[in-house]
Amino acid sequence: MTATARATASSLPALPRAVVHPPKTAGGAQVRGIVREEPKFGGEEVTRLDPGTEVGIVERLPGGWCKIRWPYPDGTQEGYIHQDVLRL
Repeated sequence: MTATARATASSLPALPRAVVHPPKTAGGAQVRGIVREEPKFGGEEVTRLDPGTEVGIVERLPGGWCKIRWPYPDGTQEGYIHQDVLRL
């Protein structure tokens, strides 16, 4: 990597971070955080993230939704998760 490439990459602003922290069920079981394609409860499910997964907050939206980015085996992926399952 050249010095110019390093400077450009390091000058990109870091995203605010949060950790997936969904509430436990009434029986005490830990659940996973549901990530959706759209910022609404009826949106199609993209994936479920394990508690403790660190995510970047791309944008905070009305209604308590956050557009997030998280590590994925082939790079990163984006979706929407409700702030109630995040520790901001």
